[in-house]
Amino acid sequence: MQVISSPRRLELAAVAAAAFVLTVVVMVYAITANGSPTMTFAGPVALVFLGVVAVRARSARVEFDASGGVYHGLVRTRRWTWAGVRFVGRQTSYAFGSTGATPELVLRGGGRLVLVAVADPRRPDAEEETIGRLRAALADYQATHPSAAEQLVDLLKEKDASADEQAGQRAQAEEETEEDGH
Repeated sequence: MQVISSPRRLELAAVAAAAFVLTVVVMVYAITANGSPTMTFAGPVALVFLGVVAVRARSARVEFDASGGVYHGLVRTRRWTWAGVRFVGRQTSYAFGSTGATPELVLRGGGRLVLVAVADPRRPDAEEETIGRLRAALADYQATHPSAAEQLVDLLKEKDASADEQAGQRAQAEEETEEDGH
């Protein structure tokens, strides 16, 4: 099992933790100073959200092996198999804060899995390495699991080679019978 994670995930977790602490301080002050009903209800919701973001950011990563992988992102976890992947490359559209080099898996059926949590715009070489490792894993899978079209081409080549061999044997047999007949 290979694991790819970005050092940026720790920065995101630290920012979320700092915002969590700041929200606690503001919430406690607002409630004790004037009994703010807004902070009484909104504060805990914000704390839960920031807590989830901090935990998810810290554990954001991509794990993959010969059969497929799992992307643990900031929002959700998503699994894939190499049989369901059509292409590994860079993100084709720019999103907020994106360098356009964010690793992306294009799935059969048109789905896209953009691996934002492992992107690091300050280290494009790391993104290139991530894309290269994912492409190598896909190529390894495809080398041992030919598609139906590739299997059909191989079958037709074998059939064509077999027909050529049979034609050669018939021609040789005809030559031998002609030599025996003269």
